[in-house]
Amino acid sequence: MGSLSPNSDRLKPALLRRSLRRTTLFSILVTVVLLVAGIFGVACAVILNSFEKLERAEARKNLDRAVDALDASVDGLSRVASGYSAWDQTYNFVRQGNSTFTKSEFPNEMLASLDLNFVAIVDSSNHLVFAKGYDLQTQHETSFPADLAKRLESISSISHFSDAKGRATGLISLANGTALVVSQPILTSDNRGPIAGAFVSGRWLDAQEMESIGATTHLDLQLLPLHSEGLPAEDAAAVQRLSSTFPRIIKPVSAQSIVAYRLLSDIDGNPAAVVRIQTPRTIYQQGRVSLLQFFVLLLASAAAFTALTLFVIERLVLSRVANLGKNVASVGERGDLAARVDMSGNDELADLSGSINQMLAALEKSQKEAAEQSARLRIVVERMPAVLWTTDADLKFVTSMGAGLESLHHKTNEVSGQSLYDYFGTRDPSFAPIAAHLRALRGESTTYVTSWMNRTFESHTEPLRDANNAVVGVIGIALDSTDRVLVEEALRESETSYRSIIEEAPYGICRCTVGGSFTLVNRALVRMLACESESDLLGLNIGTDVFENLRDHSNFIEQLQAQGSAEGVETLWKQRGGKSIIVRLGGRAVRDAREQIAYFEVIAEDVSERRQLELQLRQSQKMQAIGQLAGGVAHDFNNLLMVVKGHIELILNTMPSTDPLFPRLDQVQKAANRASSLTRQLLAFSRLQVLQPQVLDLNGIVSGMIQMLSRIIGEHIELVFRPGGILGRVKADAGQLEQILLNLVVNARDAMPNGGQLTIETENIELDDSYAQLHSIVKPGAYVMLAVSDTGCGMDPATQARIFEPFFTTKEPGKGTGLGLATVYGVVKQSDGYIWVYSEPGQGTTFKIYLPLAADVVETPKTQAATPAPVRGSETILLVEDEESVRGLVSDFLKTTGHTVLEATEGEEAIRLVAAHSDQIDLLISDVVMPKMSGRELWNNLRKRMPTLKVLFISGYTDDSIVRHGVIDGDVAFLQKPFTMRALSSKIREVLDASEVSEYSSQTRNRS
Repeated sequence: MGSLSPNSDRLKPALLRRSLRRTTLFSILVTVVLLVAGIFGVACAVILNSFEKLERAEARKNLDRAVDALDASVDGLSRVASGYSAWDQTYNFVRQGNSTFTKSEFPNEMLASLDLNFVAIVDSSNHLVFAKGYDLQTQHETSFPADLAKRLESISSISHFSDAKGRATGLISLANGTALVVSQPILTSDNRGPIAGAFVSGRWLDAQEMESIGATTHLDLQLLPLHSEGLPAEDAAAVQRLSSTFPRIIKPVSAQSIVAYRLLSDIDGNPAAVVRIQTPRTIYQQGRVSLLQFFVLLLASAAAFTALTLFVIERLVLSRVANLGKNVASVGERGDLAARVDMSGNDELADLSGSINQMLAALEKSQKEAAEQSARLRIVVERMPAVLWTTDADLKFVTSMGAGLESLHHKTNEVSGQSLYDYFGTRDPSFAPIAAHLRALRGESTTYVTSWMNRTFESHTEPLRDANNAVVGVIGIALDSTDRVLVEEALRESETSYRSIIEEAPYGICRCTVGGSFTLVNRALVRMLACESESDLLGLNIGTDVFENLRDHSNFIEQLQAQGSAEGVETLWKQRGGKSIIVRLGGRAVRDAREQIAYFEVIAEDVSERRQLELQLRQSQKMQAIGQLAGGVAHDFNNLLMVVKGHIELILNTMPSTDPLFPRLDQVQKAANRASSLTRQLLAFSRLQVLQPQVLDLNGIVSGMIQMLSRIIGEHIELVFRPGGILGRVKADAGQLEQILLNLVVNARDAMPNGGQLTIETENIELDDSYAQLHSIVKPGAYVMLAVSDTGCGMDPATQARIFEPFFTTKEPGKGTGLGLATVYGVVKQSDGYIWVYSEPGQGTTFKIYLPLAADVVETPKTQAATPAPVRGSETILLVEDEESVRGLVSDFLKTTGHTVLEATEGEEAIRLVAAHSDQIDLLISDVVMPKMSGRELWNNLRKRMPTLKVLFISGYTDDSIVRHGVIDGDVAFLQKPFTMRALSSKIREVLDASEVSEYSSQTRNRS
């Protein structure tokens, strides 16, 4: 076997050369075949397509020649018809009816000589005065086509002419077949009218006629009817495909012939018949012959090209490649890296030989460097701060080296021959070093960490294999990582502490690149931006995805770049869901060793809730200030109205209704009453009106108003009431609740001029501490909610901020006072409730009112009796009023009813007046709010002297002010300004007739 090896090596270049030649020959042959096939395919497509186009063009010309031949036949008929139609004898025949004319002019011989199958004469009244048929084949007279006669006797294009120059020529479809027909108007010989009728002549387009036309055109012509059951399938299919849009079809029926069809129209332009021609495919056959000749020439050219190419490649490429192979094989056999390959020339093979020589030189250099490297490696291994060792299959140390032995107090190969078990003093197979060595003997690699002799080592073991890849031992390396482990542990503790501070911080903290990408975020920032996880947030960009305004981001970054840090910057951020939040930012720019900005550290505080609370507080303070102003104005206006209404009432009581001034004064009184209603609305807004609170069922209040509300909103708005189940009770004024609901419903109606849906809902609601945090003025607890929603035009934020202000309205001038929602706001607040509005432009509006839940049972409302007429009396009344005009009015009225009146402007004056008066005083009428001393303080002072003194308080202020001055809680009688003199008289009598304070106080509170 050994003697054959050189021979086998010498055969390899020969085999290589033959294989390379075969591959080259095969590649050239495949390329030539594909090229010939491609060229021939393109030639087939181009040449045959061109010849087919020529063939179709020739068929189209033949069709046109056939049609021209038919037109020529029509022209011949036209010349015959012209001779008879413009002839005095024909004209006279139609006019006078000379029977000898037709016999002499249209005998059989004449029709045969004129090649006519039928002739007819029609007068101007469409009467068929003459008709004759003739069979040109049998030379006998035949009947005139009945369907043609019927057509001539009716007004048609061939029987009736309105113009002397008119004519009708062409095809006509009859029951017996298709015919060529010519019809011309009958005129005198000088072509004058009037038109006497029409002269009609024709010839059948039968097989004989088509054969005659075909002989003239040298074409194989056929005339195919449009409707014939006997046509061949191909002809029938072609006839059905023809139309006025596609009047021509040309198609080959075989390799020898091609057929063309042409749709012919009749005189009226309707399809009449199809002319068919069939011609031999001479042009196509010529194309196939040309293509065959081209193919033979192409094959010859390809064969010559292949032979020449193979010859050139053999001489210039393959022989030189073989020589190169021999030289390379020679170098390989000698194994001498200093040898070189010799190849002459200045081509790629010469370049390849040069590259091989460069590779040999590089290998020679590498061999020398490897020897040097091996020597250096031994030195490095011996001095490397690690321990390297090998063991045999019995786990006995064979070698041990490395500078790491010093930390173990060993020398190189000191432990050689010692068993691994004896060295570690254990045979436990789970002990990390022993387990790793056992796995290495099984062919597995292991990395592990172990501690030995107070040092920590990171170790790795591998199976040690011989030349046959059999495991003969273990090779291992261990790095002393004691110092690094201690440093990493300290660093880990530091990072854990730092990370804990960042993660547990209540503020959002992040680190981002100059481009805006997050690199570090804490949990607070993830929650702040409503992201699902830190990885979700790390995928965002602080500039484009977090800042709502890119300009704010640019300004913040510019400040960080210019000043190095920033504090107290407020801006808008957007959460992942799109919601905007207000944040307060601080941050700093961190620079690297080159003083370039490496990243930004940013701290963010969400101040949205704080700003919302501040906004609510400012709004509440504004509404409170407006309420105080409105209440003060209403109080002063009430005093003025009191005087106006009182004097008007006194005048009207003494004036007969027939007096001319009575209607005018009555209008003044009505205007004053309307002004009183206006002040009540202002007092309602300012929470200064007198309420009659009672425990109510809110569902009952709404249900009782549904019918009235339906009439108010109209039929174009759908009213939906959704009462809450087991609804809690509220304590409020029933009339004011009805006024609230009415005002909200009217506003909703005005917001839906084109119709919509209005929904009223009631529900038990628990407002917890979290809700109170978002609405600073809300007290947590149980409430009953009344909601009114519409699908109208909605409101923008600017409008919502002012809707509860008095006299603010969005309605047209004259269509609203601007007090509706202000009244609602005041009544709700006076009832210890809250009102919120939710609206967006185009999305409708919802008002939600929260009234405190009441624990008492529902009270039954009491009916009020009509105010009786003024009653006269003789009691002494002390009147204390700081408004002079009101005091004078009341005093004059009381005197007219028989009472004795003592007047005082304030409390101290009243006390002095009582001290000077010796007679009994039965009643004190006092304003509640007065300078120096309130009405309640005055009554308490006077009761020390007169314990039985009764009191009636009057005031333009109400609830809040009166409570502050100790009136309402004292169970006393009260009358709110402005009041009528009739109401004052009735209240005085009620108080005077009561046995004690508690008796009239309960009545007073029910009627106030």
